[in-house]
Amino acid sequence: MSNQPSVAPFVSKIAEEVAVCALSAKQVAERYHRCVEVVKRWIHRGVKSQDGAFVKLESVKCGSAYLTSEAALARFFSRISSNPAALGG
Repeated sequence: MSNQPSVAPFVSKIAEEVAVCALSAKQVAERYHRCVEVVKRWIHRGVKSQDGAFVKLESVKCGSAYLTSEAALARFFSRISSNPAALGG
């Protein structure tokens, strides 16, 4: 049996949030005046925070689209607010 923590609570949390208010990568890009590729980078690679850790935008994959939520965006921006230059453009 593995000692790895389960990802089920995380997946359940973001899935519940997306069920309430889903935002596509395209919608996030339009809202924050970024290209879709930048938002996908936030999801896949993340953004380097001031302490050197990478912070990813939480999302769920639905078909070929990645969906996120208002709450996930708030957490993401809060975690990287010390390094706004890392957001790209």
